[in-house]
Amino acid sequence: MLRKLLENNVDIYEKDIHGKTTLHYAAENKCTDAVEILIKYGAYLNSQDIYQQTALHYAAGKNCKEIVELLVSNGADINAKNVNGQTALYYTAINDSNEIAEYLVSHGVSINSQDQEGNTALHYAIQNCNRDVAEVLLAHGAYVNLKNKDGCSAIFYAGNKEIIKLLITYGAALNLKENNGLLPIHYALESNNIKAVKGFIKNGVDINVVNKYGETLLFYAVYRNFSDMTKFLIKYGISINAIDKKGLTILDHAIWNLSYDMIRLLISFDAIGSSKGYGRNKSPSNFKDFDIF
Repeated sequence: MLRKLLENNVDIYEKDIHGKTTLHYAAENKCTDAVEILIKYGAYLNSQDIYQQTALHYAAGKNCKEIVELLVSNGADINAKNVNGQTALYYTAINDSNEIAEYLVSHGVSINSQDQEGNTALHYAIQNCNRDVAEVLLAHGAYVNLKNKDGCSAIFYAGNKEIIKLLITYGAALNLKENNGLLPIHYALESNNIKAVKGFIKNGVDINVVNKYGETLLFYAVYRNFSDMTKFLIKYGISINAIDKKGLTILDHAIWNLSYDMIRLLISFDAIGSSKGYGRNKSPSNFKDFDIF
């Protein structure tokens, strides 16, 4: 049917309201035969829809290696970017399409291209816990410490110990700070990801590292009522009575925030308040008058 339409001079370049041509739809629906016919009849391979996506973006997004190869081998722009500044390689990073990623990088795709937020394909592979694609990218020269606009390299988004180990193998900096002065371990803690936090500590990150306010990781865990994370940090050796730049301990902050569960938990580990704070230098035995038990 398609061949007959083309033989009768159907406009092969016509776009619909979404800016898509027939080639876009053929790639999106993984119709390899249709793509071959359209290429034979002169379809414009780099036509972009309203989101500036080409047929190659759609083929990569649908994990269709055969169509990706067809398009690239016939001259499709391998570095064409969509409205967000992303090439087809980004789609492989999101979808864990390591074979397509391997094909694209071996055919000249810009591996360290950054989108409008400054993210590379490696950032997306790590964010989506797609280790296989990440390894392909790193093996072909992805810059492991390249920062996005927030100042974050890929390791800030590492979600498990295996990915952390992979990134470290390729030279990831664990003490690299983002724009707000936070480290990758802070991001892992914000996600309440104990395994990732443990992975960072085991690879040399100081458990008592502080931010610009003098707050340790324990402050973050208590602020967010992460009880399991709090227990993990304490049992792993974090200083429970560390003082921030205001001269306050984490118990002071817990009392100020009326975090009763956290107050109980901290006191059970012998936390004390500071002379400046809301705990007024009280030790656990002094809290009998504090109606939380």
